[in-house]
Amino acid sequence: MKWDYDAWGDVTRTRQSHSGPVAVDSPAVWYGYGDVASPVRGAGETNSVFVQTQTVSYPAGAVLEYGYSGAVNSGLGRPSGVAGGGTTYVAYSYLGSSTIVSVSHPAVAGGLTLDYGATGSAGLDRLGRVVDQKWSVAGNAADEFRYGYDAAGNRQFRENTAGRSAGQ
Repeated sequence: MKWDYDAWGDVTRTRQSHSGPVAVDSPAVWYGYGDVASPVRGAGETNSVFVQTQTVSYPAGAVLEYGYSGAVNSGLGRPSGVAGGGTTYVAYSYLGSSTIVSVSHPAVAGGLTLDYGATGSAGLDRLGRVVDQKWSVAGNAADEFRYGYDAAGNRQFRENTAGRSAGQ
């Protein structure tokens, strides 16, 4: 693998070869960034700008686009979704500034959704560990897992309350 960086230290290209050293013509993944004006400015700042990942381009021609809908998502640099070729592949919902609590995959037949806190809670305990996780397709629970931990933070159980075997 070989990584190329821009002046900000962001990866602009990764190349790899499966049959020898990486060469100039080795397959590459390109990363595109966009400058975004910060919605929060310090005293006296007139042009507070940061960069966000905008695109990822793959060797076969596929291009994924990262969306940052709304001032909060854009300001925090957290993607609200990933799309490509007119198809939305994933959409995120957050709790606070960065904790993902719902991931929707609308491109999957029937729509696949992962929710933390299927019972109305955030799905996390006070230490940020997952205690409630629900996978649903077309609005129907496919799997719903509950987790328990001991005082040392070790997972003690995983229980599938949706009725399917945990091994499936």
